[in-house]
Amino acid sequence: MFKTGWVLYIVKDYFNLETRVADGILRLEWEEYLGSDFVDYGIEKFYNQAFHVNDNSYDALGHIGQPAEYKIWAMTSGDRDFQMGYQKFTADYPQIKRSMKDSATYYIHWDKPKYYGALEKIQLWEDIDFGDPPHTLVKETSDFNDTIFHVRNIANGQLRTYHLILFGKYPQDPLHEQPVTAEVYAAYFYYTQ
Repeated sequence: MFKTGWVLYIVKDYFNLETRVADGILRLEWEEYLGSDFVDYGIEKFYNQAFHVNDNSYDALGHIGQPAEYKIWAMTSGDRDFQMGYQKFTADYPQIKRSMKDSATYYIHWDKPKYYGALEKIQLWEDIDFGDPPHTLVKETSDFNDTIFHVRNIANGQLRTYHLILFGKYPQDPLHEQPVTAEVYAAYFYYTQ
């Protein structure tokens, strides 16, 4: 006569994907799949082909705030894969704002990007209505705490458009080779009287 015991794991879809941002990098984490038929984890973005990782976490180095949708699958040696989590992200870029000290002193500014760790640099372009040249690079920085631009040479009633361009440092995922870029813009009239 003998006695033994087993640890019984119930295989199910977990749907517990957790996300956090550490040092400006998006991190995805999910429960470990404990079945003996485990091969690896598949990460599917926007219903595209999945790329594979061995750990139950993934640093999305190429996520700079663009819309994204992630599904995590436990890939098995059997005939069934198990969905471990799902998360959808809407666009999350810094917004261009304007402030003024007095009627002749204006500033353009924005918040530090949430995903600054995934960025190489930021450029701010200015377009002056009927100006020459039509588009001018007025600021380029890799210091993501540097978020202000002093507007100069303002004419009364002038319209200026600003384009803030975020340049990614890494490809958006292992299936792509080029880093992503993103752009936000705003337009303001200036009055100096």
